[in-house]
Amino acid sequence: MNTIENSLIYSGIGNKLRKISISIGENTRKTGNLLHNRTFQKFDEMFGKKVPFSPIAKKIYGLQENFSRFPMETLVHDWLGFLKGEPLYLPDNELVFRSNGVTIPDREMGEYVMKAFLKKDSPYLKFGKLDGLLDVNVTVDEQSARVSYFRKQKINPTGKMMMKCNFGMTIQLRKPLESFDPSIYNSRPWVDCDQDKNFYPKIKGVFEQHEKFCHVGDDENYIIKRAETEGESNARFVLNQSSHGNNNFFKFLKSWTFANPNNPNAQIIKTYQCKKPFQYSLAFWPNTPRHYSPLIEIDASEESFSNIRMIKSSDFAHCLTFVENLSSKKIQELAGYSSRVYRKFGCVTISFHIDNALSFDSDFEKARLSAVKCLNALDQVFKETETYLQNNLATEWQTFTEGCEIYMADGSEIPDLDKYGAMLVAQTISFDPQMYVEKKGELGKFANSRLLGEFYNG
Repeated sequence: MNTIENSLIYSGIGNKLRKISISIGENTRKTGNLLHNRTFQKFDEMFGKKVPFSPIAKKIYGLQENFSRFPMETLVHDWLGFLKGEPLYLPDNELVFRSNGVTIPDREMGEYVMKAFLKKDSPYLKFGKLDGLLDVNVTVDEQSARVSYFRKQKINPTGKMMMKCNFGMTIQLRKPLESFDPSIYNSRPWVDCDQDKNFYPKIKGVFEQHEKFCHVGDDENYIIKRAETEGESNARFVLNQSSHGNNNFFKFLKSWTFANPNNPNAQIIKTYQCKKPFQYSLAFWPNTPRHYSPLIEIDASEESFSNIRMIKSSDFAHCLTFVENLSSKKIQELAGYSSRVYRKFGCVTISFHIDNALSFDSDFEKARLSAVKCLNALDQVFKETETYLQNNLATEWQTFTEGCEIYMADGSEIPDLDKYGAMLVAQTISFDPQMYVEKKGELGKFANSRLLGEFYNG
């Protein structure tokens, strides 16, 4: 029988503390009335095994809540035997009791309550499913039970009290888990979610072949087959880059400017790009340092990428025409009593901030001219990108991944624009990985793997 030494964590201690608290004689009207002016022992003697209320249910926390907190090797060591049907002993579990000084007047009575709750076939307490998913048999190690903390009000002897009890217990599956073939995760990630009713069969299948899989658990949290070739390694990098938000052209620009730092259009665009990691927009600020928001902003109004709602070159052209023919006076007239004006051109949105400052006219004109310059650069980059996607991407993607298949978690294709952007970044880093090893996040990890000659897995 296996033992999990750190089972307090697996049992929900920490941010799950309140969920395992048991109230006796307070917050529960029925038990409060039945226990009125009685100690718990008197109540127990009166009703015995036939208490006039349903047992209090204690959820058993298992692997799911802690999946992203431990290395896969640790989880396999602790849980694989259990998933195969072996009994698992959890030496540290905790119950928190809250009551009053009449019902539980002292530590001795507290120990009586603890034993009443934890004895075999207790009418007061029942154990639910593991993580709400698995039916398990639970056997409490009654000899291990102890009151580890007891506190009550000193000023008011009948006031609130609280105690903690620690105990060991053994859990075992009531029926075998169905077998699950994890080969589906050779080419797409498995992203764990609370609604996944097949979590335990899936994780059992992965654990049984855990040497083949890796757990990516920093920005994203998923399992996928370990890369065994450079093509698979490249595909894993593209997958990680694609998972940071949905695909749009303004997101792609960050990859494009990263890979083309000396391009004149990149230098223009980078000047106005949002500096926050997962925000994709262009902002044009006034020269006068008085604003907390830019005078002009441009971004994609469509978050998702599809063949129906896709940015077109005409979107930039119409946006450019509007901005070129704009003046500070005209934008103030359009705003009326508002401080904002929004316009949407296809999938491109542009917004303007208006104020009453004396320098607004000159500030706005400088921001407008910058926006015109940037829109021209955007249009040129967009047309070059569109041509590449149509003529070159398919061939270069096959070469880059060495024919390795890779999909999103839902089984869909990675969008072409995400493929191209991640390829540009990967190729730039691979050319001189030493330059990027100090970078945070995925770029630094990818550079390190290249520098060490290892396969990147995230």
